[in-house]
Amino acid sequence: MEIASIECLQAQSATETSCETVSDQIAALKEVHLKELELGERNRKDLEALQEVISMEEDEFLGTEEVLSRVLSFYNRFVPFRGTL
Repeated sequence: MEIASIECLQAQSATETSCETVSDQIAALKEVHLKELELGERNRKDLEALQEVISMEEDEFLGTEEVLSRVLSFYNRFVPFRGTL
């Protein structure tokens, strides 16, 4: 009887540890997801600001995709990427 209760306590302890680990992993994923959302929002606002500047300078409204294309083209001219790490 004593062996059975020790095994039961060990199984319960392992389950609790497993649940705590999963809970910690979920919390970490939520934090990463939140940071990704914040970064995406900041990038969107930056593109909108660039869109406004380009519109004023060129007297022409450009869509977000065109602004992004210009930004990436400009970036690639000055920061070449070879695709190898």
